[in-house]
Amino acid sequence: MPALSPENVLLSLIVVAPGFIAVYTAIIFGGLKESLSDGRLLGASIAAAFIIDPLFFWGYTLFGGEIADPTAAVGLFFEGGFRPERVLILTLLSVGVGISGAVAVSGDFTYIAREALQRQFDVNSHPHQPWEGSLKTANLVRVLTTESWFQGYIAEWSESGNERQITLDYPAEWDGENWSEMGLAKMIFFEEDIKQIHVVNEVNHGGSRAHPAGDGGDEEDDDGSDSQ
Repeated sequence: MPALSPENVLLSLIVVAPGFIAVYTAIIFGGLKESLSDGRLLGASIAAAFIIDPLFFWGYTLFGGEIADPTAAVGLFFEGGFRPERVLILTLLSVGVGISGAVAVSGDFTYIAREALQRQFDVNSHPHQPWEGSLKTANLVRVLTTESWFQGYIAEWSESGNERQITLDYPAEWDGENWSEMGLAKMIFFEEDIKQIHVVNEVNHGGSRAHPAGDGGDEEDDDGSDSQ
């Protein structure tokens, strides 16, 4: 089969294209903001194709088909004429693998698996920067700014490597004696204003959703001397 024959081009598309579909599906549904280099994108696509293509061809052989050589792999899309339903099945399989990848990314399954292995082997390490790792499970937090202490439920925070920003739901401000409600739904803090962050409780350690003005107790020292 010549290097630039139509069969060779089609085979390349059949092998590689499903991987690209799966990777882009994972990026879109997983909400990934990180820009992938061409090399990493190609590597991820080839890895995904090594999952998708064997599944597709295995399913084809289960229903009585036979693939003896690469030409047969191309030919199964043109048996008795063009077979768009088989292209659709391959595309849907690619999207399904991509959505599975998006679920794994969104649920941070690698982080969960790593924690399980660390507990098994009695080790403790974290691949993320403290900014990302500490806020991952945070629920109620206190933020010391250049002006005052603020407390609220963490809603969003920037990714590691970007300018540090954090958003609190229903923020309250420390007035020297108590936490005072501010009457705001959200409050955004920017890196130049943040001096320190305390995690009061975590979502997987009994963190409640009572109003932050009445949660977390008194601020023992509003100059930051009670830092962890």
